[in-house]
Amino acid sequence: MSIVRDQIILNETQYRWRTWLLAWSGLIVMCSLYVTIPLNTLFASQFNVSASIAALSSSIFSICFACGCLLYGAIADKYGRKRVILLGMLGLALFTLAASLVHPFPMFIVLRALQGLTAATFSPVILAYIVSVFPAQHRVTAIGFVSTGFLLAGIVGQVVAGYIGTHDDWHDLFLMFGCLYSITALLLWRFLPGDAAGQPELNVYVYMKQIKHVILQKGLLLSYVVALVLLTSFIVMYAILNHQLQSVTYGLNEQSILWIRIAGIAGMICAPLAGIISQKRSSCFTLLLGLTTSMLSLIMMAVSVALPLLVLFSVCAVAGIAISVPALVSIVGQLGLQQRGIAVSLYTFVLFVGTAFAPFLSMHFISLQSGMLAFGSNALLLLPAILATLVIRLPK
Repeated sequence: MSIVRDQIILNETQYRWRTWLLAWSGLIVMCSLYVTIPLNTLFASQFNVSASIAALSSSIFSICFACGCLLYGAIADKYGRKRVILLGMLGLALFTLAASLVHPFPMFIVLRALQGLTAATFSPVILAYIVSVFPAQHRVTAIGFVSTGFLLAGIVGQVVAGYIGTHDDWHDLFLMFGCLYSITALLLWRFLPGDAAGQPELNVYVYMKQIKHVILQKGLLLSYVVALVLLTSFIVMYAILNHQLQSVTYGLNEQSILWIRIAGIAGMICAPLAGIISQKRSSCFTLLLGLTTSMLSLIMMAVSVALPLLVLFSVCAVAGIAISVPALVSIVGQLGLQQRGIAVSLYTFVLFVGTAFAPFLSMHFISLQSGMLAFGSNALLLLPAILATLVIRLPK
């Protein structure tokens, strides 16, 4: 009897460790999307280019990441999910280490594009991997932790980049992440079990053709309208907030701004509330609640002058996004039905295409020379998403 109990404890420990490993992997992979956002001004200065050209370091990553998300789900189904995840992590490590050594701006942009393509192997594949490998009683927990890692990257990536970019050469930032990706690849290879995926008969071209049928579904099309602005608003909010805090009105130093960004983690931990609210009401209600919370918080940031209120409402805006993301994934999954895989892949594509425009929207809103107009314009970005959510109807 004790042997059986010991085996159960061992299995529980293994799945707990694997869950933490996947959450860590999701966190650092998604950090690669956000690390260049606080360094845009630094890049413009060091590479002697305009701010809009420097913003390509973020946009090109997002575009390539989005395109990769469309492809890797089918490729992983055909050749095996663990294999695709490992090759992607090794590729990401290689290109990140290479970026730490380059000096010409065009080569840096090429490497950021390659980073985006390889980083995209993780997010659309890992959820399917968890479903196929983890037992039912561990799946929800594992998906919840990985999703939290994805969300936390939006703050952690900017905080780490802001600190290292201020105190050290930005090349050190890429060297550090390159080493982390290399170590993580070894851990994934050693501790992740192989999956049963591997369908040589799967035709990736036929699989991709399903995109046309998915787009024609009204509910999914409305969901993609929401996805287009969701993370975009989040990134733009922090860009505007950073600019405001450095202005003569507040005059905060980088250390103080870093602590304000870290405070946003309090909003991120609201993500599990999405599941609780959805069970009591519906995913559409949860999404509407999250979007409305973010929009109203941005409006309050536009009219707030006191620093404590500005920080408080920034945390509330993050909380709204944190609740909206899992709710929207659930909606896409419910509407996708038999085409759920391609529907979620297309959702991920649209989500990160939206982030490609975030640096340019940030610069435009900041150029308005008014915090009220900047935050107010960002709040308006969420209006189409709220209207789309009101029209979405889930299957009975």
